[in-house]
Amino acid sequence: MSGPTHFHFITVVWGAQYVETFLKTVVPNNLSPGNLPALRTRDRSVYVIATAPPDADRIRASAEYKRLSACMRTEVVAFDDIDFTQNKYAAMTECHRRTVRAAEGDGAAVVFLAPDAIWSDGSFARLEAIAATGKRLIAMCGLRVVRETFAPDLLAAHFRPADGTLTVGARDLVRLSLRHLHPICGQLFWDSPVFAGWPSLLFWRAGRDGILARCFHLHPLMVHSAHRGVVPEGTVDADYIWLACPDPGDVYVVGDSDEIFACDMSPAAQNICEFAPNTASVESVAAFARQQANEQHRRFLAHRIRLHAGIEPDALDWGAAEAASDATVDAILDLLAPPALIAPAPPAPEPELPAPPEPPVAVVVPVHGPGRWRFLSPRYLTRKLFEKGPREFLWVGVRKIRRRLGSGRRG
Repeated sequence: MSGPTHFHFITVVWGAQYVETFLKTVVPNNLSPGNLPALRTRDRSVYVIATAPPDADRIRASAEYKRLSACMRTEVVAFDDIDFTQNKYAAMTECHRRTVRAAEGDGAAVVFLAPDAIWSDGSFARLEAIAATGKRLIAMCGLRVVRETFAPDLLAAHFRPADGTLTVGARDLVRLSLRHLHPICGQLFWDSPVFAGWPSLLFWRAGRDGILARCFHLHPLMVHSAHRGVVPEGTVDADYIWLACPDPGDVYVVGDSDEIFACDMSPAAQNICEFAPNTASVESVAAFARQQANEQHRRFLAHRIRLHAGIEPDALDWGAAEAASDATVDAILDLLAPPALIAPAPPAPEPELPAPPEPPVAVVVPVHGPGRWRFLSPRYLTRKLFEKGPREFLWVGVRKIRRRLGSGRRG
């Protein structure tokens, strides 16, 4: 199966701080030689910046926007009917819904780029190569870093003022990310004394420079939906990607950071869950997954993902991390699996037909007062039984008996 002929690279960004980070750090990084400039489909693709009206003019007036527009067609889309002061996830989701619809109308695959993500050089070229094999979903794991300390170090070491690009290789980016790892990521290590309350990612150390990751939620870097009309109803890593790309054969999970890698820059104060003493357990992770992980997320967990810097950790480091993660993941998935049947279920019993009615016996009922009785013969009772059926005949019989007795409730 052939891949997409072109892409819509979608970034949703608003607010002064995020726009500043996007323009001064993210755009120069997207313009590194192995990213946007390396795309063979660049002339047919489009870079879409969805934003709030107050930020649109600032973006268009920037030197970074001009360099981006010189590389490929770039559109700034300002949505004046979205309340960007509401819950940020709701606003982001609505922007994604609209831009995904536009990409579908153009017959393009979607590439989701966060406005604070830094990509290793060559990531976008590799994305295009994987998509050309017919894969519809490319999913990957990154790391979260502390923006206040990471960004200055990144710019000092890798920004090129001459051409306005920021180029960093995969292993250098992982090394820098490990040096500035955000506390949120620190909570995700299985041996953390303050283990995450939202354990969508699970980490094991592989030496000093490596992380072995097992993940329920991966970032959907590229989506080429198999079905028309599928748009995000929440964050793009939730049910949207399962509905858009339900076939496991259409999914490519990046297994090594040498191939594609990114880190997200977040404020040091940003938190997802409260930090509190807590140790990891398969029971607590399974309880999380029952509520937050669909079938596709659980398939993601089966993948071992290596994130590493500098000299690759030796085989013993990976082996120990992978063995520990395998045992943990197997235990989690066992708790999530439906109970297995020990033997095939027995066939349902055939419904029993009602037995034919017993021939009625003769009864006597009082007539014209308690001192006199009337004999009801078996022939009379049998005839009435087959005329009206057993339930109706019983009701009629009781009604008549009560009426003749002159007391009690009417049937």
